Amino acid sequence: MKKSLMTRWYWLWAKVYDSVLDKVFAFDRQAAISAAKIKPHHKVLELGIGTGLNIPFYPRCELHGVDLSTAMLDKAKHKRS
Repeated sequence: MKKSLMTRWYWLWAKVYDSVLDKVFAFDRQAAISAAKIKPHHKVLELGIGTGLNIPFYPRCELHGVDLSTAMLDKAKHKRS
């Protein structure tokens, strides 16, 4: 898939991503992050952070996220304050 087509697809998907996938995979996402045993002094990089659905499951730490989709990243930025 070409990057421009993928970027457009994720731009459209970003609008409904949370409502569709949040509850379906929340348990698995929370379990995976818990298993990582992240401490407050750790630095974490989440590749493909999407809209930031995992953000509430992280303990206080230095969290950085990257994603191909700026639309997804825009949503993620508002989930951690």
